[in-house]
Amino acid sequence: MAIRTPRLFRAEARTSRVARASGPFARSWRGRLAVMAGVISSLLAGCGAGSGVPFAIGPQSMLQQSLAARSQEVTNRLIVKLGSQTSAQRVASSIGAEAVDSFSALGLTVLSLPGGMDPEAAMARLAGVSGVDYAEPDYRLKADLVPNDPAIGQQWGLKAIDAYDAWNYTTGANVVVAVVDTGIDIHHPEFNPPGRPSELLPGKSFVPGTDGPIDDNGHGTHVAGIIAAAMNDGIGTVGVAPGVKILPVKVLDANGQGDTSTIVAGLLYAADSGARIINLSLGGTGGGQALQDAISYVQAKGCLVVAAMGNDGENIQDFPAAYPGVVAVGATSEDGTIASFSNYGGWISVSAPGDGIYSTMPDYNVTLTSEEGGGLGYGYLSGTSMATPFVSGVAALVASAYPHMPAAWIKKRIEQSTTPMTPLGFDEFFGHGLVNAYRAVRGD
Repeated sequence: MAIRTPRLFRAEARTSRVARASGPFARSWRGRLAVMAGVISSLLAGCGAGSGVPFAIGPQSMLQQSLAARSQEVTNRLIVKLGSQTSAQRVASSIGAEAVDSFSALGLTVLSLPGGMDPEAAMARLAGVSGVDYAEPDYRLKADLVPNDPAIGQQWGLKAIDAYDAWNYTTGANVVVAVVDTGIDIHHPEFNPPGRPSELLPGKSFVPGTDGPIDDNGHGTHVAGIIAAAMNDGIGTVGVAPGVKILPVKVLDANGQGDTSTIVAGLLYAADSGARIINLSLGGTGGGQALQDAISYVQAKGCLVVAAMGNDGENIQDFPAAYPGVVAVGATSEDGTIASFSNYGGWISVSAPGDGIYSTMPDYNVTLTSEEGGGLGYGYLSGTSMATPFVSGVAALVASAYPHMPAAWIKKRIEQSTTPMTPLGFDEFFGHGLVNAYRAVRGD
């Protein structure tokens, strides 16, 4: 990883998992409650910032995910089984409902409930009406989309954020997501599915000595695949929002580093080119006024900025994640714990899968493949860099479903629709919770 300097920004990725600590100082929610109560003075013990080893975050049990146990969606109608001599109109009138359909062969009547009437309360009232054998909600069912991409089983993060259910409603069509990063393998088949238009817009590089937004590091290609790898193309992986267009903006060099001025140029270009979502899987401790001005500029243009919290496992601010209005993203592991490398603090917005993430890599040798074994074509990386595009993908789904809503509304929608991870609601490790694509799209 790059050495931190006030003006140097670096990609927020790691290529290996970091062991998590356990024991009395593990960061459980009970421990944090104890801190609030004054029972213990600190949850932190271990390596300092200069040791080169991130502080290990202890196991944090995930609460039962509400969507995993979600009941079927209920409409404002009931299906009622009536006795052979029972009047459907009489039964409907007894609760102020209206009979709107019937299936005489089964003795069933469909009742439409008046506005504001709770279906469970209506069923309870019908239980006391003579001639009613049973009453149940008119459940809403849906098609269950399962893509044919063969590596989808290796993408644990998609299931964790409930992407499958979200795809039944939108895949992100008509939304442009700018990946401001190391560039993209523009010839990768996941962004150029056979027989379909390319998912990539032309893009641009702001790194001196480069020709176009070609990825010579691997980081940007991995990030882009998490967002938008093609669906149902019969190869590899699938992105969170496979229907979006990706705008590749190269601001980081082959070492995954870039200057503030370069990133500012990339941000202005992304906003002026029509990006709705800007993914920034990069950061540094010295944000500065120029970068903040650039963030304010793109926000004023209607862009939602999603940025990585950083990979030091510490309570330190990384920029641009810590700027106002930015969706600051922390990383979780497959077991539902906070990733050991993920930075934390009160400016965090949400968390997302970021540990051991399988996604696209360039089909040619780059820094991450030649030096760190990232893999050709596809590979595993870890970091808040990987968590950030999960959230950018969800933001794109929301933007597609609600095309006229402003960026601030999308940010709030994402935060309010998360899967809670602790009894505290918001906390400095998970933020508002684990991002949930289905709930963000549907508002349930």
